[in-house]
Amino acid sequence: MRLPSPPSGPSGDDDELIGQPIRFPRGLLGFPDARLYTLESADVPGFYWLRSTEHAPLAFVLVDPFQVIEDYSVDLPTQDADALGVKEPSDVAVLAIATVPREAGERWTANLQGPVAINFKAGLGLQFVRGDAAGVRTPFRPHLTGV
Repeated sequence: MRLPSPPSGPSGDDDELIGQPIRFPRGLLGFPDARLYTLESADVPGFYWLRSTEHAPLAFVLVDPFQVIEDYSVDLPTQDADALGVKEPSDVAVLAIATVPREAGERWTANLQGPVAINFKAGLGLQFVRGDAAGVRTPFRPHLTGV
């Protein structure tokens, strides 16, 4: 299923989706046993926290790649769209796991090779691996002040 820009993160109309449980039946890459999460606003447009409800310290910064990567597009494989119960592109949000720099001057990066897809209506998510040359550490400039 081709996902044009933007079926992105939750919009302002979807605030009720923030904090709702999201089940990742396969876990995330490298974390197969952590399957229950909540998505929380990071108080910065386009950024979110994905927090494990089973493993308290486990959390990921997610970024809306459609907002920070020029001309970003993604194809959600049919089997993954089916697993999420996606009927229309608007049923799914695609977000990327971001790496936050430790020190000033270092780059922010996003994992575009393994984005996270979430069907908020079904409370289901998964991380899928793209079959193209998308990067695991794609640099981007966040639209933040004071960073």
